[in-house]
Amino acid sequence: MEWYTQNVEGMSMKNTREKVLQAVATLQSATVQQLADHVKVNPITIRHHLNNLEAENLLSRSEVRHGVGRPHMVYHLTEQGAKRFPVSFRKLAVNIIDAVKILYGSQASQDVLKLVGSQMAHAYKERMPTGSADGMMEEFSRLMAKEGFQIEWERQGKNVTVHNSNCPYHQLNDSHPEICQVDYALFSTLLDRDLEFSKREIGGDSRCIFQFEVEND
Repeated sequence: MEWYTQNVEGMSMKNTREKVLQAVATLQSATVQQLADHVKVNPITIRHHLNNLEAENLLSRSEVRHGVGRPHMVYHLTEQGAKRFPVSFRKLAVNIIDAVKILYGSQASQDVLKLVGSQMAHAYKERMPTGSADGMMEEFSRLMAKEGFQIEWERQGKNVTVHNSNCPYHQLNDSHPEICQVDYALFSTLLDRDLEFSKREIGGDSRCIFQFEVEND
């Protein structure tokens, strides 16, 4: 009976561990509380499994700051962790982009990706607040987390800088850099602004940077 109880407990812990890993894969990046809500277990148990998954190099963590206040610790899959999940969507996306290029040319593929980003934005447009830029950016960061982006932003006077340190499509970026058109169209449509786009190396990681100026706040 003792062996049976220990075996069942071990299986339960393993199942919860896999659920935590699956939740991170689904959410793309998530805090301890987000994972606790998703998996339906307490945050202490979540932290225990996160520590083990980090030790196995399946997860990594980073700090995300949203405006003022303390930064949040978010977890995301490592390259090794991502290999645990099917990547057929990547092949499909590559094939579709290449097919559009062959049939209609490179400009057409960029136009299609811009349209995809704009369509994604329309699903959230009504949920974007009006009023202060700070309130808008807080909600923008929260909504984009649902799409797998990891948004950090800062404001200096009228200038707002948006850092995206986790792109859901980063695996396509090397072979198909035009995929960034999705992000640009999505962000600019939601924020209702023309954005200045650039890429920077920060701490050894490549980040997409978007900047705009607040007119009236």
